[in-house]
Amino acid sequence: GKGAHGSEPENGVDAIAIAAQILTALQSIVSRSVSPLDAAVVSVGTIKGGNRYNVIADEVLLEGTVRTINPETQEKMPGRIEALVRGIARGMGGDCDMEYVKGYPPLMNDPELAKTAFSVLKKVVGEEKIVYVEKPALGGEDFAFFSKEIPALFLWLGCRPEGVAREDMPPLHNNMFLPDEKALSLGVETLVSCALEYLEGRKGA
Repeated sequence: GKGAHGSEPENGVDAIAIAAQILTALQSIVSRSVSPLDAAVVSVGTIKGGNRYNVIADEVLLEGTVRTINPETQEKMPGRIEALVRGIARGMGGDCDMEYVKGYPPLMNDPELAKTAFSVLKKVVGEEKIVYVEKPALGGEDFAFFSKEIPALFLWLGCRPEGVAREDMPPLHNNMFLPDEKALSLGVETLVSCALEYLEGRKGA
């Protein structure tokens, strides 16, 4: 943008006004560039700009995150975002620089490994304690780098202490999160049992 006195907006390029248009328009990327049968999120988490109440801001910094479950969708997001942001900025007399830091790829569970794991878990913990997560989650997970290269399986281990209601259990990445450490031995037993079952199935392969 270009700074100017707040009483003379015609002499400046209002970076805050540009940022406001961009913030609104970013939401159209998911609704108009991603299939309704797919899933994606574009969220802006911080906006920093302006120094005084009566001065047109010459610069604004937006920071956010993009989440997808489809690798193809993930690949096209940087180009779509940059085209939209740059188009709005230039159309309003400004310009922009964009830095897109690629994070984690989507984490995909291998269907065959999932079948093996469910079979094992029924014996280890009982089917009534298994929770099937059918809807995709858009959290980032570095295990996704393994699942991108080889068939892999990611499981969540229940660790809510006895006597604590589900709605009262603080989630992961919370400073009040306090898991029941007795769950660790169950986690080890589960992983070892899955590995042995997998190896048994590989005999003669």
